[in-house]
Amino acid sequence: MATEWFVQAFENQEEQFILTEKILEIIPEYKIEKEYNYIEVKLSNDIVSIFIDLNSERNSGFMISRPVKSLELYSIIYKIMKLGNFILYTADGIYPIILYDIDKEFPKEMIDTLGKPKIAVTETDFSKLINGIYD
Repeated sequence: MATEWFVQAFENQEEQFILTEKILEIIPEYKIEKEYNYIEVKLSNDIVSIFIDLNSERNSGFMISRPVKSLELYSIIYKIMKLGNFILYTADGIYPIILYDIDKEFPKEMIDTLGKPKIAVTETDFSKLINGIYD
C-alpha cells in the first residue's frame, strides 16, 4: 500500500513560501537524482522520492512518496520544517505534526479536518511522533 506525507508551510493562514535552494541545501549528501518535480533521496537502506517543484524559486510545500521508517529521513524532514511554519500530515495519520506552537498560522478548515497538531520541540520528539502517526 502506498502512502504519502505532505509537508506544507503557512503564515497568517496563507501559503508561506520558502526558498527552494534552502530546502535543497539540507539534503545534498543524500540526493541521487533530480528531475523538474522530484528528488530521489538515497538513505542508508532505502530510496525515497520527494516531490517538489524544482523549477520554482520558492515552494510552500512538498510531498514524500512511500516514506520509510528512517532516522535519516526524519532528520531531513525536521531540518526542512525548521525553515518555516510547516505542518506534516498524512491521509491515514491520526494527527498532524508541527515544530512550534503555531496552529494559528494554518487555515482553520485545515486544522478542523486534520485535528489538533502535536508539537515536536526537538528532533527526538519529532522522530517519536512520526513513528506513532499511524498508531
